Amino acid sequence: MHIVITPFEPLQVDATTTWVRDEVPRYLGPPPAEVSVARPVPQPPEAYNARRHQWDAVHLIRWVVERYPAPTALNVVLHPGDLYVPGFNFVFGLAEPAYRTCIVGLARLQHPDAERWRHRVLTEVLHELGHLIGLEHCPTRSCTMFFSNTIRETDAKGPAFCPKCQGLIRVYRQEKVLPQRP
Repeated sequence: MHIVITPFEPLQVDATTTWVRDEVPRYLGPPPAEVSVARPVPQPPEAYNARRHQWDAVHLIRWVVERYPAPTALNVVLHPGDLYVPGFNFVFGLAEPAYRTCIVGLARLQHPDAERWRHRVLTEVLHELGHLIGLEHCPTRSCTMFFSNTIRETDAKGPAFCPKCQGLIRVYRQEKVLPQRP
């Protein structure tokens, strides 16, 4: 499994992106996933909703897929802003399995403690990757696949998958049952 982390500008390849790159394989089980970090891409201004002061997560994913395709990889997009999808006040992230791409908004994950910040980013990245692999939301509150409605829930669950979700990841990876692009 190959995973590409794509940051939106003004994010850079930095300590956070490289830490996430190095940590993600630990949680996905054997064989180790290959994770790389792409160069930052520009933000499409039309994805910004000035009335909401937020970025349209669906628009951003589709924009990346059209302009920076990674046809053989799962693409994790990191955005510095606050994300939304219609019908929700905000989202920490969004996965589009049909496009093998997900996005995580970093604005609501901010914390002055660098360790807590990285923990939040890794948790949400793994949650969205779980959706790309085929996992649904999990009722186990400590599982990264538990639906986070608040930052406290993100902090409480952490980046680890519960045993059931770990088993499903093994099955999906062995059978290479990953969504195909439309």
